[in-house]
Parts: sequence; structure tokens; C-alpha cells
Amino acid sequence: MILNDQRHIFKRHIGSARENFFRAKQFKNNNENLFQRQQQALPSPDALRDLWTELFKEQRK
Repeated sequence: MILNDQRHIFKRHIGSARENFFRAKQFKNNNENLFQRQQQALPSPDALRDLWTELFKEQRK
């Protein structure tokens, strides 16, 4: 774990970013699997377009 000065806002932010990057490098395979699962869970663009057109038509009534 990377130690940083928690009293200073900028240093706290930079330290947490470095720490998160360090963790991401350690668990690279887990992160890749997580991103792949998120991409698979997204609906198709056609389905999203249909939903938006339905909502737009309902609001235009």
C-alpha cells in the first residue's frame, strides 16, 4: 500500500490514484474479466434506439 499525506487534498487524490493504479496492475486479469462482463451486459444499440423513440413518442403526446 502506498502511503500519502491524507491532510492535503491534492496529495490525497494523487495517492489514491496511484494506489488504485497499483492495485489494477496487480489484479490485471480480474479487471479484464470485469470489463468484459460489463460490455456483455449492455443492450444492443438497436434496442436502445427503440426505447428512446418510444419514450420520445410518449412525451410528445
